Amino acid sequence: MSIFDDMACGLMTMIGVSATYTPSAGDPVDLTVNIQRNVEMQTENFTGQAWVKVDTLECLLNDTGKEPDKNETFETDAYTYIVDSVIENDGFFVKMIVKRS
Repeated sequence: MSIFDDMACGLMTMIGVSATYTPSAGDPVDLTVNIQRNVEMQTENFTGQAWVKVDTLECLLNDTGKEPDKNETFETDAYTYIVDSVIENDGFFVKMIVKRS
């Protein structure tokens, strides 16, 4: 594990909450996620100034082993979050737009 992996893991532990990631194929994985609610984002493929509020979920890419696919889930003590789309992946963290259920 590199120093960057150690820092990413430490950061996620400090700011995150426990969750279980359930991929469409394979076994569930316990990990830590950072959830942000009501994030204002510009809609995709729209050139005007249309903004929407979404929930985002960020986790370590090493924990999931891959970018989560649409409709895979993350379950916390409070909610289940369903992946809508991946919006960032820098090789350490992956951030998704999620729907809360």
